Amino acid sequence: MDKRPRILLVRLSAIGDVINTLPALGALRQRFPCAYLGWLVEDKARSVLEGHPFLDDVFVFERVRLLQEARNPAGVLAGIRTIGRLGRRLRRARFDLLLDFHGNLKSGLLGSLAGATTRVGYDRRNSREGNFLFNKRRVRLADSRIHRVEKHLALLEAVGIRRKGFPYVLPVPQEARAVAHSFLEKSCPGRPYAVLHPGTSAFGAHKRWHPSFFGRLARRLIREAGLEVVVTSGPGELDLAREVAVHCGEAVGLPETRSLLELAAILEGAKVFVSADTGPMHLAAALQVPVVALFGPKDPIVYGPFGTASRVVAAPVLCAPCGGRRCAHGQCMRSICPDRVFDAVIDLLEEVRRRPAEESLKGLP
Repeated sequence: MDKRPRILLVRLSAIGDVINTLPALGALRQRFPCAYLGWLVEDKARSVLEGHPFLDDVFVFERVRLLQEARNPAGVLAGIRTIGRLGRRLRRARFDLLLDFHGNLKSGLLGSLAGATTRVGYDRRNSREGNFLFNKRRVRLADSRIHRVEKHLALLEAVGIRRKGFPYVLPVPQEARAVAHSFLEKSCPGRPYAVLHPGTSAFGAHKRWHPSFFGRLARRLIREAGLEVVVTSGPGELDLAREVAVHCGEAVGLPETRSLLELAAILEGAKVFVSADTGPMHLAAALQVPVVALFGPKDPIVYGPFGTASRVVAAPVLCAPCGGRRCAHGQCMRSICPDRVFDAVIDLLEEVRRRPAEESLKGLP
């Protein structure tokens, strides 16, 4: 590899997985400080990456717009032209190394547009839909049941980087902080607050915890823990947040965040964050906010919070985790009692409170 290697990272989605690839980006930038680093990502997760200090360029696959245009013949032709423009941009960057962290057919096909000299990805066991066929070097994992952060870092071993637990770097712009500060000054000026996030993507709706449970938790946090409560929401989820507020019966903050980074700015000052398995949970973990994560269908060893003080409240049912993409009965998430979650929050807050005292005692005789 020459003095200025040109490296393309491919992790298209979802938001949580893109966030969990950031430690690998940091490790690459540290190992190759003069490299030209680009990232190929889908439009929904682009805001996590645009303006990132470790990246030289972001290449966006406009999946949402392409799906909308594909509804009519003229749109199909426009979509083909859009993909062609993306391919030309990628080829002009002259990448000599591509790292495919996504590992499916789509990432294989889109990555091929770049024409990179060397492609690195996972082997057949740790990729899907024939992705391994696109890769010149294939990384084999000793254990496939590891956290996504560790899986992504393992891919870097093919380029001589062996790092464990590399930290997230996720800068929050001052503009987003100004919006968050304005909201927090009105909602809970100077007072400690918890953030509850009841939503998930529509694709992951089976992972949601019921709004009435979030409402009961919010009420106890306000009345018993002395915390203000902020209920956040993603696009199209404001009604869900309002439903939590109704079930709570107390005043809660309901910010209308316009971007992931505005959400991040609100999360930065939170004492604790509570949600199901969703992208904002990984966002909170990346910001080192204490996290209580509620898990049913997915495996928390693979998808749980990483790099921060946390508690996982797992569904006490035999069928969990099933790894399924849908569920007919939703028993696992309904089986998580609000009182268990409240106890996990209090236990986590106590651990965080003790930690500075314990750190100060280290080294004493």
